[in-house]
Amino acid sequence: MDIVTCALAAGQTVTALATLTLQLLNHDGSNNSGYATRRDASEAVNELMRWLYKFQAFLGDKQRDNDSSRVSQDFVNQIRDFTFDIEDAFDEFMFNVPHHTHTTTTHRFAHEWKYHVRSELNKLCSCRDDIRNRRQSQNELKRLLNQVRPGQEASSSSQETSLTHNIVEEEGMVDFQSRHQDRLVSQLTNTDQQRATILVVGPGGSGKTFLAKNVYQDKQVQGKFDCHAWIHVSQSYNVETLKEDMFKQLSPRNSTEHTSLYDKRYLVVLDEVWRKEDFNAFANALPRNSKGSRIIVTTQKIDVADPNQSNIHRMGKLHPDEAWNLFCMKAFRDRNGVCPDELQSSSLEIVERCEGLPLAIAFVGTSLSKKQPVLHEWNRFCKSLDFGTNLSVMRRILQPSFEDLQDNHKSCLLYLSLFPKGYSIKRERLIRSWIAEGFVKKIGGQTLEDIAETYLNILIERHLVQVSELEIDGQVRSCRVSNPIHEILVSMSRGGSFSKVLEFNDDDTDSSERVRRLSFQNGITKFRCNKNWSKVRSCFIFGQQDDADNSSSSRRSLRHRTFKKSSSSGTAGNSLKTVIKNFELLKVLDMQDTPLKDFSKTVGQLVLLRCLNLSYTQVQEVPGSIENLVFLETLNLKHTHVTNLPKGIYELHRLRHLLVSYRDDGEEQGVEVSKRIRGLSSLQELSLIKVNKSRTIKDMGHLTQLRKLKLVGLTKELGEEFCESIQKMKGLRTLDARAKTEKDYVYSDCNMEKPPVEIHRLYLKGRLDLLPRFINSKLQNLVKVVLKGSKLPANAMPVQPFEALPSLMELEMVEYYTGEELVFRAGKFNSLKRLHIEEFVELSMVVVEDDSMPKLEKLTICKCKNLKSASPGIFNREPPVEFSHDEMNEEFISNLQRGKKGKNFDEQGLETGIGSSQYHQ
Repeated sequence: MDIVTCALAAGQTVTALATLTLQLLNHDGSNNSGYATRRDASEAVNELMRWLYKFQAFLGDKQRDNDSSRVSQDFVNQIRDFTFDIEDAFDEFMFNVPHHTHTTTTHRFAHEWKYHVRSELNKLCSCRDDIRNRRQSQNELKRLLNQVRPGQEASSSSQETSLTHNIVEEEGMVDFQSRHQDRLVSQLTNTDQQRATILVVGPGGSGKTFLAKNVYQDKQVQGKFDCHAWIHVSQSYNVETLKEDMFKQLSPRNSTEHTSLYDKRYLVVLDEVWRKEDFNAFANALPRNSKGSRIIVTTQKIDVADPNQSNIHRMGKLHPDEAWNLFCMKAFRDRNGVCPDELQSSSLEIVERCEGLPLAIAFVGTSLSKKQPVLHEWNRFCKSLDFGTNLSVMRRILQPSFEDLQDNHKSCLLYLSLFPKGYSIKRERLIRSWIAEGFVKKIGGQTLEDIAETYLNILIERHLVQVSELEIDGQVRSCRVSNPIHEILVSMSRGGSFSKVLEFNDDDTDSSERVRRLSFQNGITKFRCNKNWSKVRSCFIFGQQDDADNSSSSRRSLRHRTFKKSSSSGTAGNSLKTVIKNFELLKVLDMQDTPLKDFSKTVGQLVLLRCLNLSYTQVQEVPGSIENLVFLETLNLKHTHVTNLPKGIYELHRLRHLLVSYRDDGEEQGVEVSKRIRGLSSLQELSLIKVNKSRTIKDMGHLTQLRKLKLVGLTKELGEEFCESIQKMKGLRTLDARAKTEKDYVYSDCNMEKPPVEIHRLYLKGRLDLLPRFINSKLQNLVKVVLKGSKLPANAMPVQPFEALPSLMELEMVEYYTGEELVFRAGKFNSLKRLHIEEFVELSMVVVEDDSMPKLEKLTICKCKNLKSASPGIFNREPPVEFSHDEMNEEFISNLQRGKKGKNFDEQGLETGIGSSQYHQ
């Protein structure tokens, strides 16, 4: 049913297009001579949409009935083609008509003739007539469509908030792996001092990663090692990048000095290793010390490493009795794992089709636990597993959960097929693309970005998408899909013409495919476009620069860069020209991390473009033709070489995200904007803007919809204007303000009576006389504060204002305070989880009173060379606080060394040695 799913997805975008088209047709249409033609075109649009609703309802019926007959598939193909034709008609109309207005009827009439608007209106009518004729010539299809009840919706679930539980972190799975887990824990914690490799091998879905994760996170295991690292390898990767990531986890402060590991007992998990040379690349980079270090390898191939036979864990399929018990524990948790008699037969059949794979059984059982325990529901589920005899078991168990999604959620999930296998995707990058494609439906007063984030959370909670990294407050920072699900999504997307992936110079351009989205995963080096590909809506081009040319290695590690070095910047420039030449209806163009230098002037031809991501490229100049991109919502030029913006930027009134920055002497720099920035009233995010006069700050005050603002170049003299503008941004959630130089003041103590109470994250870099008064109990949502270079005087109260922040979870202070004593008072900082203190040059004492920071998880102290003591209690808590330090004085280090032997810092009870664990669920 791939075609059904993808055709339903296409229908989601057409509705939004129809609304835009009608708005344009009805705009002052009665005042010009083209009124009759406009009226006819409006009627054509309405008729096309009535047909589309019937098409969608018909497809929804086919999907629910799992009708895979040949005749039904032929009808589905026809309806998909109709849907694509309607989408193309609307897009081509929007592409060809002018999108700027004129003040007089004469000018408007002349402009319409100049741009052949009448011709475009006639094309809409012709599309309507063509589909009408095709429908009438296909009597059977017409009969089936007429059976659909008016107003019947295609496919939706009213269970928006009914989400599946976590299938791998609950009881049940642990019980069936206990024999492996107990033995694995014993192998990790025994007294053997030789480094050992432990292999966990088995088929996909057998629970290899789950077992390794449980053991890796075990407190008893972690306490036996000085440091830990979890590396997801996958089939294609950049070995140097992943090795860099490994050493950063093992030794965050000395990631380039591998000798620091020679005296440490380390634990490394290499998850999903496919080749022996992959394992050797990591194993040979690690010291073969005699400290009892261990390497765990999860794999489907037993020959990737050569451990002792006793160190091999074979994760096979479950015995039928075990499979049945696991299923019942998941499916009938409310009945203490007892299956009702009337469901025995269908349940046994479902378990049998899971082929003994623990994760498959757990997944199915968890899905069924959400359904009524009645026979017809379970028979329908069982039938859905039977759908598509060519599907793997993992695909069959995924299908019911996938089909239970609303259509717009399905579109968002399928979109992930455009990213490479194992690729970690930043949340913002993903949801901006979803919005640009029209997948996100407006609901009430919520922003599209907030709604898209709820979509992502739904996919995560249903275990269709995995979290790669979380923010301190639990917000998703980046995500990925597992390899089995990724393969399924790629297959479904291609089968239904939703998208196509081209890898490693693949020039497969089957002329019969009507491809809507393309992903080039090794650049465009040879490519032949056919006419059915000319309607592509999204294009992703992946590539990789030289490591030496990229200063953001940590960012590269986070995303698990998976590509070999791509071709030259000239080839990347040709790629952009190829896209512009062949895909004129493009809405999303993403060339992040390619060596692109030339931002072609012809980009102005992509009139319908909504999301343009050229971040981390070598682009130097933005062409003036960008003013033609009147639908553009996102322009991402972060970490490029762009230092100025053209005047045409201010014509893009639909812009929601304007992101520009470059580096100079290692520092991130912003760009200047003119007073016309105030006209971009739809902006949600603006970064990084250089302010060098009060006029710029005042203009910012007109951008009242901003949610995220980053400024650089502030001085003390700009303080009043800064406060006045910021308090107008009622919905602001992130504020990043940086002084012009390290000697300048980032903020003066102006009176901000009504600060943005929605603010979540605050970053201030520059001198301060005292902490801003707006940091008070009114900021109920503030979870993270970063202060750098403040150099508060010794008589200031450096941390007391933070005590009033009920949601504060992370506090980072660098070169913040010049006093000798830092006091965290009793009963305060009740939500704080991470505390970072760095470069307090005069600091000699940290006082942590009883019951202060009760939830603290991680404490970092660096470059405080006069610090010799800290209060008792903070370091010997249960669970222990993860502690790290760097560049401290000898007395501090000496006491720290003694603290490792006992759990004491002399009288002060300083406990350390927790290591650095960066595993993200």
